[in-house]
Amino acid sequence: MSALAGKTVLDVDTNQSNRYCIRLNTPTGKEAYYFSTPIYNESSGKLVRRLFTETNGCYRFTGSRAVIRVYATHIDLSDREREARIRFVKPQSFRLKEGKLISDHLSIEPTMNGVCVSGVLDYLKMETTFRFEYQNTRISHNCLCFMESKFKPILVLSALYSEGPGDVQPLSIRYVEQARRQGSVFVQAENAACRRGAMEIDFYESKLLQDTTVSSVRSNENNAFGPVAFLGKSRFFGTQWLYCRLNPEIIRDLSRKVISQVKLFFPRIESSSVLLKAYSLPNRFCSFGSNWNNKIPVSDACDKVSIKNDYVCVDLTQKYVQRGQLNESFGFVLVPKTDGINGYHPIFTGDCYLSPPILTINYK
Repeated sequence: MSALAGKTVLDVDTNQSNRYCIRLNTPTGKEAYYFSTPIYNESSGKLVRRLFTETNGCYRFTGSRAVIRVYATHIDLSDREREARIRFVKPQSFRLKEGKLISDHLSIEPTMNGVCVSGVLDYLKMETTFRFEYQNTRISHNCLCFMESKFKPILVLSALYSEGPGDVQPLSIRYVEQARRQGSVFVQAENAACRRGAMEIDFYESKLLQDTTVSSVRSNENNAFGPVAFLGKSRFFGTQWLYCRLNPEIIRDLSRKVISQVKLFFPRIESSSVLLKAYSLPNRFCSFGSNWNNKIPVSDACDKVSIKNDYVCVDLTQKYVQRGQLNESFGFVLVPKTDGINGYHPIFTGDCYLSPPILTINYK
């Protein structure tokens, strides 16, 4: 956030209660930073501190709702009465380093409401036990959701990326149900040369961004809860785009303010030479039903896309501001700037809890 604000000392406005937002006082007015997922704990109202602490061999962290405990053999996640246990393939000897957990094979980092587990792919195979009822499972190539209802997950397990020679590459997730509320989850690299990877395990929270990737190779697949996008062209996805719009309920507290600028920042997983552009949409897309085969065609209007530090920035001012007021929109689609060129630009999307996108709004 300091990098986006361009300063190390921030004048924070503490007179606000939006769980997604930090507001700054500036010489010309105010600047709101909305994160895609909540950054304050629901019960205490305090800002989430993404650091593990240790007590008697148990490493503990509290997210926006969930409480996470890590032991040598497993991870326990709880959200009120709902509990999940993720058991490692082998016991780990963790050490605490700068709020993260490190072993010889794995690293565990707090997210906003869960954990990111990274390391050797053979150790990213885990046994799962869930102490809650769920309606069904929803799975795409990189996202496994245990659903409370048709459109709302309870728990989300996501494959982020694999690491090997060259760029970071796609990673897929698989689940084998052994009994009701019990199973095995593991990840697979699309490139056999990749030996390491990263995945997220999070209790679900509503998001600022409603988005989904669509891909020409997986032309019937919807990926509404997927946390990453490899925008461009690859053997695994073919051509991939990202459809996105803002959830107006999250930013409704600025509905009566005078707005001067709206920008959306997607964290880059790594740098890329593949340039991106954003097109407006003439119609509303369905974040739960859109795929490559039924995707909404783009319009002629184009939003400004740039790179700022480690972010892809989309200037949404013209789309979401009319006569100084926030306005609802059909959203936009983020695509490679040049069609047909091999390569991709990997970013985290609105469903990422490890590094959520940030919306900045300047107002008075």
